[in-house]
Amino acid sequence: MNRGRVALYSLAHMATDYATAGVPALLPLFAAAYGWSYGILGSLALVANLSSALGQPLWGQVADRTRRNLMPWGLLAVFLGFLYLSRAPSYEQILLALFLAGMGSSAFHPDASSSVRRHAPQRPAVALGWFQVAGNIGMALAPLSVALLMTPQTLTRIVLLGVPAGLFALILFLHHRQEKNGQAPRPRQAYPRPEGAPTLKALLPPLVGVIVLRGLGQAALATILPLHYQHHLGWSTSQVDYLLFGVLLAGALATLVGGFVAERFGDYAAISGSLYAAFLPALLAWLLPPPWGAVFLLMANFFFMMSWSVTTSYAQRHVPHRLGMISGLATGLTIAMAGVGAQLLGWVADLFSAPVAIAAAPLLALPAGWVGSLLPQVRPSRAAKAYMP
Repeated sequence: MNRGRVALYSLAHMATDYATAGVPALLPLFAAAYGWSYGILGSLALVANLSSALGQPLWGQVADRTRRNLMPWGLLAVFLGFLYLSRAPSYEQILLALFLAGMGSSAFHPDASSSVRRHAPQRPAVALGWFQVAGNIGMALAPLSVALLMTPQTLTRIVLLGVPAGLFALILFLHHRQEKNGQAPRPRQAYPRPEGAPTLKALLPPLVGVIVLRGLGQAALATILPLHYQHHLGWSTSQVDYLLFGVLLAGALATLVGGFVAERFGDYAAISGSLYAAFLPALLAWLLPPPWGAVFLLMANFFFMMSWSVTTSYAQRHVPHRLGMISGLATGLTIAMAGVGAQLLGWVADLFSAPVAIAAAPLLALPAGWVGSLLPQVRPSRAAKAYMP
């Protein structure tokens, strides 16, 4: 493992996700400032997540075919999006700013995750675990920063969420300029398709199924439940942001644990087992009021998040000859489902009630684990070939 490169890309990932993860934390502020409904707030999360997700396979294809460094450009777009968001005076312009920031995130992620994979050919699950845990630490710090620094009356401070992305854009521009001068050549060699690997037709249905079911269940916990605490149980916006900080911090720890579990017991156990384990705490988070409900929310999110980096590592293991595309697909669909889930469950909460929407978490955990058990497996002796340059 090239620890220096993995650390650099991981810190840039932290800066990117610090910005984009601020959007859920901003929703309670927008609700207090503008009086928007669950559905309108869900549409903000939808635009932010879809714009940062749907383009990822395309940007991954661009990175695969052109060997271009997309990371600094993506980081720059994230910064500009949040600069615009801090000044946006209307709902439509807020959507446009979120779209710009989301597209920057979309360009950053597939190139970054495939680059991490290239610099850790023998330990991809652990390297991607560190990469993901850095992103999740950024995600956890975002709501804490919002709680400490921002109020419905000081929304211009939103630009602070994008400043780290702007700084790392500059660092990576300088770093890649050195590469062009021949001081630090970037490996871009192709990896062979592992012998015995399943076709995309066999691989994609269970992989997509796991990501979709997991994303819907997690949206119920990480988006609808905190808003329910604010709107119906009297929590303040700061209390909700502190809860989101805990949720995302638990997720950061989970992704790191998931990488080590996958390395020790295999991707199969890390993906399917963690989703099965999410059922009971998700059920208790739904049934119990705070503070115990919040405690079980943290536990449930831990198990849902364990499979995040492992899912990407699993996809890369089976499609190493198209790293950018498959990385963008796995990561992009994961991000997309967070936004789609927030929007769909926001509508359910508006039509029925928030507890009805939150029930999606325990109801989908077991089916997600079962679909994870259907993922095709490659024997370790053959899959190991995909690790070698």
